[in-house]
Amino acid sequence: MASKFSSEKLEEIRAQFDQFDADGNGHITCSEIAEVLKALGESTPGYKIRDMIKEVDIDENGTIEFNEFVEVRGSECMSPLMC
Repeated sequence: MASKFSSEKLEEIRAQFDQFDADGNGHITCSEIAEVLKALGESTPGYKIRDMIKEVDIDENGTIEFNEFVEVRGSECMSPLMC
């Protein structure tokens, strides 16, 4: 999927990913998404965030890695926050 994007677009997607990945460990967790939503004034129950992660979590490890984030950006987005 990454090849569908220019290097500039991939840099933009990486910057967006890094905004979610607060601790910089390369994984976006449920709590990191919750913090972004909270900062935007949204109150989303944890189960909804977990469901969102499950939809894109290709390796089923409970987090979103960059390659999975890129897949979301390259397909129809399920969440406006990730688009």
